Amino acid sequence: MKTFQPLACIIIVISLAACNIPGQTVGTGEEITDRAAAFDAPAGVGSQAVTEASVTAVSSSVIATPAPRVLNVDDYGANPYDDQPDSRSIQAALNDLKSGETLQFSSEGGEEGYQGYLINETLFIIWETAKHDITLTSTDPDSPALLLATEELLGFVIRLFSRMKWYHSPGLIDNITLQYLVIDAGRDIRICAGDDGIPNGIDDNWGSWVTGECPVEDDGWCNAGGISLTGAVDFNDYSQDFQSHPSQWSTGIRVDSVVIKNVECGTGIGISGAESSVTNSTIDTAGEHTHVDWCSATDPDGELAFWSDGITFDGTNMVIENNTIINASDVAIVFFGGRNARIVGNSITSTDGNYGAFAGIQVGPVGFGDISGLEVSGNTVISTSDKSCGGLHTGINIGQNMWSTGCVWEAGPGTVGNAKSCVGKPNPPDGSHCVVGEICQIWGYVPAGETIYLTDNFVRGAHINYLVQGIEVLGSFEISGNISEAPQESDWQAAAYGCYGATWGPMDFVAADPPIEGWTEKRIHCER
Repeated sequence: MKTFQPLACIIIVISLAACNIPGQTVGTGEEITDRAAAFDAPAGVGSQAVTEASVTAVSSSVIATPAPRVLNVDDYGANPYDDQPDSRSIQAALNDLKSGETLQFSSEGGEEGYQGYLINETLFIIWETAKHDITLTSTDPDSPALLLATEELLGFVIRLFSRMKWYHSPGLIDNITLQYLVIDAGRDIRICAGDDGIPNGIDDNWGSWVTGECPVEDDGWCNAGGISLTGAVDFNDYSQDFQSHPSQWSTGIRVDSVVIKNVECGTGIGISGAESSVTNSTIDTAGEHTHVDWCSATDPDGELAFWSDGITFDGTNMVIENNTIINASDVAIVFFGGRNARIVGNSITSTDGNYGAFAGIQVGPVGFGDISGLEVSGNTVISTSDKSCGGLHTGINIGQNMWSTGCVWEAGPGTVGNAKSCVGKPNPPDGSHCVVGEICQIWGYVPAGETIYLTDNFVRGAHINYLVQGIEVLGSFEISGNISEAPQESDWQAAAYGCYGATWGPMDFVAADPPIEGWTEKRIHCER
């Protein structure tokens, strides 16, 4: 959107349509047609001199444009002070919300009896109509509103859109912001998988209230997670040039100053698209990592191995900055590939007890192989968890080879790797692409003339504090200022019992493909 500037340009010449007038925006389609009348020049404007009165008249008509609406979910029947579910009322408000508008949730404000909004059905920000420039927030940023998952809730608390109701053009969904909210995803009352051990909606909280949304069991789209703002990414565009075809990308998806706690499984925050971000947010406890049968579970439902990331993201020009992730059980921050990602200034902890994760930060390019411009900088990763029943396997892991040697059985578009091959010691693929739908050993790829950065991070207490493996660097890899302290054993079973005939103890810096000067060269091919 373009913002108009001062009226002074009218005095110089031409037409009002060419001038930039404060407070007005230029849209597309009907918006432009509707606004055209507002810029018709009155008598005397144009080739004639513009009088002070005519300028004042035009200014008045422009300023009179109504401001975008701010809606409150309470006006649609939601009530954070009672014990009744609020999802239907909130969904009605979301459906009424128009592009450019804001939806507010009432903050506690010190009043007695505030319980928060009870979410018994997933909230879909976009339902049947594409929208843009929407904000979901609280009435008081200093006292964020609370959204509570109920034991009836199937799937995520909030999703960007329903794939049954709006599946054809998610790239038309842009500039969606969530801010100043607290979301409790119900880990203590929800179950990822029932007695059959399969997330399928049978005695568990996998699924959706929307008919047809979850036709295949164990589909991660339907996990009992936190919020998922996964928008459109054009994986067929190897250059990741989202500006040239914006209808194929979701842009401007933002999560800022949001707290997500008690996530059952899947992810705390999922986000994808272009020029999108998660900033200043907290994920506190997500999923279950306990591998060993005799170890006590940290999840009240007793499940031992239904994991959750803290933040899961992919896409181009993505930013994950100044977030706090506590006790995520899969990976605290996992990036699945794309150009110009920034993972900067985040704090990650695995605390005392049987908490653990496969990695604090992981860059695993299973989507786009080209990760040029990647910056992993200024992050802190600390584990004090139990050495037998928890802990971090790796603090910061760049490359996919730790994960089953980097092999995928059905490669997607955008991936780089050894096509139709999977071996224990692969050769770099020279930037070649996988064959879509075929087995492939995937790599991260840095083309000639491009750079990635691993700088000024601090890791303490992981089994391997830093692990780089499965990155083909034809450009440059800048590594400096990283600090490793006190690596320690974890519940990493492959380290103790062997992976491709090898075992390993705690280590500071480990690299293979590419080797890094001063780092221990060792191949680590097993995440379990």
